[in-house]
Parts: sequence; C-alpha cells; structure tokens
Amino acid sequence: MLIFGAAGALAVLINPKNLGTTATVPWGLLIGTYVFFAVSSTGVGLIGSLHSVFGVSKFKHLSHKGPIISLVLLLCGFGALALELGRPLNLIYIIFSPNFTAPIWWMGFFYSFYLVLLIVEVYFIIIKNDKYLHLIEKVSFFIKIAAVTNLGAVFSMNVSRPFWQGAYFPVIMIISAIASGAVILAVISFLEKSNDSEYMTVLGKILVSSLL
Repeated sequence: MLIFGAAGALAVLINPKNLGTTATVPWGLLIGTYVFFAVSSTGVGLIGSLHSVFGVSKFKHLSHKGPIISLVLLLCGFGALALELGRPLNLIYIIFSPNFTAPIWWMGFFYSFYLVLLIVEVYFIIIKNDKYLHLIEKVSFFIKIAAVTNLGAVFSMNVSRPFWQGAYFPVIMIISAIASGAVILAVISFLEKSNDSEYMTVLGKILVSSLL
C-alpha cells in the first residue's frame, strides 16, 4: 500500500492533471482529503481541550494523547494539500505572499500556526512539562477555532449548492470538526480496548449532539 501511495503521489507531482484538475476545475479530490484531515485534527484538539481549558476531568488523558493524534492528522492534511497544489513549496510561498482580504490565506496562516503549536505541545509531552503544556493548549484552543472557521469561510464564499455555501458554513465546519473528532477518538479507544465506558458514553453524546 505504501508503494502504491508513493507511486500515486509521484504521478500527481509529475502531472497534476492526473487528478482531473484544470484551469476550469482548479480543485480536485485531494482538497476534500485535506479538509477531512484538517477538520478532524481540529476536532480532536477541541475535544482534548475540554480538560485543559474547561476542566472536564473525563478528558484528562487527552492532554497527552490529543496533541499527538492532532499532529499526525494535520500532517496528513498538509501532505494532501501539497500534492493538490502540484508544487509543495507553494504551501510556504503563500505564507510569505499574504492577501489579507482572502479567507484562504488566513486559513493557511492559522493552520500553520496550529501546526507549530502542536509541535511545541508534543515537545512538552516528551519532556513531561505539564505546566507549559496546559498553557499552550489554552492558546491553541482559540487558534483551532480561528483555523476551522476560516476554512469554512473559504467554502462559504464559493458559488455552489446552497448547503455548501453561505454565512453559516463556518459554524457548520466547527460542528463537523467536533463530530469527526469524537468519531476518531471513539475508534482509537475501541482499538485500544479501553474499558472506560463513561468516557465512551460522553463521546457518543458529543457525536449525537453534533449530528443533530
């Protein structure tokens, strides 16, 4: 599977039109892949913040686990976006060529900032410095909200089907992030054969509330 994945990534880099993107259709399948991973990363982070920011003890263990999961998901998202752009260095170029009136620039800025914060969080986890870890997690909570709402703003400004555009789409993205995060954390807990039924019940309530 790794060989097939590497071959597919190479094919995209050699000729981005392999994804069916053209000057008329600038976004392809990997944009959806990027959104999935970026939103899921944000959702895991938001649920993990329930302990560090709001003091919910049931999610205490996510203070160490959540940032690692979020970092892996966000790196996958940036990898998909780099392939979609055709030129991975454009990910860096966009940060240094700002357009402050474009939601997509702010989305890139906040998610890049979030990536840096996640790396710092993982570093504090490794050195077991919970004091600064909780401080960074409180800061990153607001960055997560800013990142996912700006991601929603990018799509809300497109002329598309009514459900996929409009002023409420940034809010829908926050709710989608929470739902995705709850599912991923539930699956991970299931694979780990966690016996914490109370934690799983709370995740289920979060998921159902988000879907409603």
